Amino acid sequence: MLSISDRKHRNVGLSGETQVESGAHGWQQHQPRSSSPLENSKFSNDTGDNEPGPAGGSYFTRRFTKTLSYKWRDQSPREHAPVSTGLRLLHNSNDPQLDLIFVHGLKGHPVKTWRKSGDEQTFWPQCWLPSEPGFEHVNIHTFGYEANFADAKLPSILNIHDFGQSLFEQMRNCPHLRNNERGPIIMLGHSLGGLIIKKAFLLARETPEFQSRIQTIFFLGTPHRGSKYAKILSRILSLSGSSSPNYVKDLELDSVATRVLNDDFSKQAHDIHIYSFYETKEMKLGVTSGIVVPRTSAILGPGFENERVQYLIADHKEMCKFNSPKDANFTRLANALSGAVEDLLTNGRRGKTQESQEQLNSLMAFLSLSERVDERYHAVEGSCQWIDDFKEFQEWRNVDAKTLALHTESSRHPPAFLWVHANPGTGKTVLASHVVKQLQDLNLDCAYHYFHIGGKASQSLAYFLRSLAFQMAAQSTEICEKLFNLCNKTSLPDLDDGHSIWSKLFSKGIFQIHGLAPQYWVIDAMDECLKYHEFFTMLKAEQPSFPLRIFITSRTVSDMARLCRLLEAALTLSILEISERCSMYDISCYIEARRESLPATSAEEQSELAAEILRRSNACFLWVKLVLDELEQVYSSESIIQVLHAIPDSMIPYYERTIVAMAGNKHEKHIAKALLLWTVGSTRQLKATELSQALKMDIEINLPNPENAIKGLCGQLISVDKYSGIVDVVHPTVREFLLTDAAGEFKIRRSEAHERIALVCLKALMSHELQPSRGRPGARRRVSQSPFLSYAMTQFSEHVQGASSDTDDLLMEIDRFFRKNALIWIEHIAHKGDLHVLMRASKNLKAYLDRRAKSISPPNHELKNIEDWSTDLVEYLPNSVMHY
Repeated sequence: MLSISDRKHRNVGLSGETQVESGAHGWQQHQPRSSSPLENSKFSNDTGDNEPGPAGGSYFTRRFTKTLSYKWRDQSPREHAPVSTGLRLLHNSNDPQLDLIFVHGLKGHPVKTWRKSGDEQTFWPQCWLPSEPGFEHVNIHTFGYEANFADAKLPSILNIHDFGQSLFEQMRNCPHLRNNERGPIIMLGHSLGGLIIKKAFLLARETPEFQSRIQTIFFLGTPHRGSKYAKILSRILSLSGSSSPNYVKDLELDSVATRVLNDDFSKQAHDIHIYSFYETKEMKLGVTSGIVVPRTSAILGPGFENERVQYLIADHKEMCKFNSPKDANFTRLANALSGAVEDLLTNGRRGKTQESQEQLNSLMAFLSLSERVDERYHAVEGSCQWIDDFKEFQEWRNVDAKTLALHTESSRHPPAFLWVHANPGTGKTVLASHVVKQLQDLNLDCAYHYFHIGGKASQSLAYFLRSLAFQMAAQSTEICEKLFNLCNKTSLPDLDDGHSIWSKLFSKGIFQIHGLAPQYWVIDAMDECLKYHEFFTMLKAEQPSFPLRIFITSRTVSDMARLCRLLEAALTLSILEISERCSMYDISCYIEARRESLPATSAEEQSELAAEILRRSNACFLWVKLVLDELEQVYSSESIIQVLHAIPDSMIPYYERTIVAMAGNKHEKHIAKALLLWTVGSTRQLKATELSQALKMDIEINLPNPENAIKGLCGQLISVDKYSGIVDVVHPTVREFLLTDAAGEFKIRRSEAHERIALVCLKALMSHELQPSRGRPGARRRVSQSPFLSYAMTQFSEHVQGASSDTDDLLMEIDRFFRKNALIWIEHIAHKGDLHVLMRASKNLKAYLDRRAKSISPPNHELKNIEDWSTDLVEYLPNSVMHY
């Protein structure tokens, strides 16, 4: 710039003796030990831009030249103060979308020009500006160059073109500018720095990648038409025996350099934003004072309709230095900068939005997606908050600082995988929606998919991957551009082949993008994907270039657990199970949210009906939702009772899809049928160990791990309580469904089920386990500990009573049992002291015989034997008890 200091500021060139002090930023500055005879004419060095003033007469010229010549002649290399040059980053935004570059003026400094003397805290581009509203997405840089005309060690052949070219080349090579390759750039120059910016701008216009990036320029006291003081400075330097640097000559009034620069700039700058600030206070210039760059030179004027002009209450040197953030000049400049940033980002987003929209439309067609994926279940207010307290979920959701610190161009990140499982209908979908909403509320990039929503296509692995890729592209311009370019440059993948899509769009595409924010996937009902095991295989081999978080829900399927365990070595794995307590809490929240729609005339009746729904829910969220839907359509008390007791219509298709999937297991479908039959047909709930032994006797199948078998084969319909080991249907409606024709080949007929179970019970009662122990007669027999045998002893007659009386197989086995092992059975029952079992057996056998007599005649000896035993059981009981 063209400034002259007042007497308070010391200059390296005006005293006969100097000392070197280290500046705050590592650059050195010189200060005099003694006063010069003309102290009032000293040039400023420690505050940044320093420019000479007029001589005013021959006396001033002679004294100034003598002192300046003496200093340059005596300064040693050791005392030489290095100048900081180059483009340096001052502030790095967490999400950079725009770059702001400061360029100092003549004899200036990349730091000192922009701060008050000696006060580091007033370096406003670094200390204040990043905290101003609107600068959250701005990277801030400062540029330094060799423009200290008083330093004889610096070259004098350089001119505005050289400095402008240096600035532009360093901008092209700056990694921060290259990473944000489409981000707009604002440049702010003080004095000569403004002219250097104009040259850099013209060079950028000739370079395709930078052609439209410099979109706003701020000029502070820039001598567009030169300054009269430049010629005076050239004369002073000439008289001192030193040649005037070319860049000083370029600053002379109406120089060729400024005329050419202005002409070229006027042809190229019509589409950018220009802010020009001019000084209003005179600056001390030796023995006189004056305006260094008058308004006529500081503004571009006619022909620049895009120029906005303001003044600052300051002299030329002080117009870029401020006392505090409350300084009126700083407020005026910062507000202008903030407005420019906002305009550029808004326009940039609008332009990017239009471009991205076109790319997304092309991607949608390329990926064969008919519409955008925006369907998701609404989270229930207050529900699912329990998951926020789990450490596993917190660690999955929160990307720690260490992970982000390792987020470099060469870093790879093993995905973080959280699997949440539970029984069918327990609210997994509502939980997934809660997680999606939470991530979106936190402004995190989240893609999601519900496998059970929509038609068969949505259950396809290929469709799922295409949908996931498109959602990621819709939220990230980097991903959108990457996929758009991939789709345009390479051949189409097979859109029905999950492996082909994964390889092209993810492995070779999305996962190779560096610098992405953490990406989140929420996948509900993964077990309903037709080829979900392939997804695990593909995922195992990947380590993306960014943090990837995957949240998956499914039913408690043993195969899913096995696949998750296989991933444990390749990624971070966590597993959670939705407890009944959590499900019931969520259900109560859901019922409360829909309480006003319940068909009740008073608040009390609403509360009673809500409590009844909760009681009948059996922790099945799906049943509650469907029942509430149907209750909204009824008005009578009778209809309310019917809705509560019947299977909701919408649950039948859900169960039908389940049995279709079970029917596909050709090797072990018969085991699944047996499990369902015994679970539905048993007269009391069986434990997994009892059920396992029953199946061994029924269909001659060994189940080493019955819990896993139940979960894997029909865990969507029946479940094992992890505390008691009891097996039961996941909801009473499952039992009702399996008794209807809608269950197809899995339909259970009550009488046939009772007959089959009764035959197995009789088989157990005639096995060696119930045989008398060897030893002396009358010795106390040890009661068998076999789990199923206990069930057979107490429940066989219940199944006989419920069985059909039309077949002879059951009749023959009952007769054989009473002829062979009846007394031993009675002794076991008597030992247990459960007299009610014998009484119930007597009644059940009589009921069975009565039905048999009505349908089949004449009586035979088997019937007579059973009839006798049905009468004798109660009469025999006292003697049996006395025997023990």
